[in-house]
Amino acid sequence: MNAMQNVGFSADPDAAKMTEGKPSDVGIGSTLLERIVSDPDVHQGRPCTRKGHVWVSRVLDLLAMGVPMSEVAEECKLDIDDVRACLAYAAFTLRPGRYGSEAV
Repeated sequence: MNAMQNVGFSADPDAAKMTEGKPSDVGIGSTLLERIVSDPDVHQGRPCTRKGHVWVSRVLDLLAMGVPMSEVAEECKLDIDDVRACLAYAAFTLRPGRYGSEAV
């Protein structure tokens, strides 16, 4: 496995069941999540976009401030699908049982 690796998501778009470290393809496509990477040598391993290495948190901050997706993509030099991938990553990581999250 190379240094720039996917953050534990399945590259198999037909994966239909939740398995450890892999998303269900119900609601979140694994191809979107493949756009998010983590590398200990880039941004201290913080999740970022494969294209441009923009922190997922930066994209989410802009969206939370009300910046339209198209403007976030333009400002960060990303594709709109990269912005959507950041949202998908946030949704996936906040699911109950993932990374210490709990059902609310």
